[in-house]
Amino acid sequence: MKINKLIFLFFIFLLLVSCSTSRWNESLVSTGNMDVVVENVIIDFIHTAKLAKNNSVFNVSLIDIDQDILMIGITIPSDVIHPSCKNKVGTYDDVFPTQFIIKENKLFYWNDSTVAITQEIIDVLKRYNHIDFSWVDLPYEMIYGVHDDGIEGIVYFICKKNYNNYKKTGISNIAKQYINPKLKCH
Repeated sequence: MKINKLIFLFFIFLLLVSCSTSRWNESLVSTGNMDVVVENVIIDFIHTAKLAKNNSVFNVSLIDIDQDILMIGITIPSDVIHPSCKNKVGTYDDVFPTQFIIKENKLFYWNDSTVAITQEIIDVLKRYNHIDFSWVDLPYEMIYGVHDDGIEGIVYFICKKNYNNYKKTGISNIAKQYINPKLKCH
């Protein structure tokens, strides 16, 4: 009798776990603007990537591959943000983050060169202890000349016409060559 109860409870537990893990998938949106696709990727990353469990700050990179595919990478930053004297509220920069999303107390930030730096992004970076103003007087070239080959992350390849059609691959080194997955977007 006890074994039957244990088996029954085990199946109930499996049912509850499978229901809770599949719900996040239902929140993904198939079309929209860039904010929608980035949020989709972040939702997937939080629920599927081991890297999401042990870290709280992530850098997001967006690359337009071609007319059909968008590539979005989420990586663990190798260092905090070091603003230069050029990075002030209201200015534009190709590197300094200007957009962010906070999901499940995790900060995801990226650069959108069409959006000016805001006090809000600076405040968020401060709250996550991810900004260091001590380099502000250094020449701009010295600040952004640092490169880390040990970066870890996930790269997503997303169809622009249907954001729910995507594939992902891990990276354990920025210099590592990875094969773009075959993705049919027609």
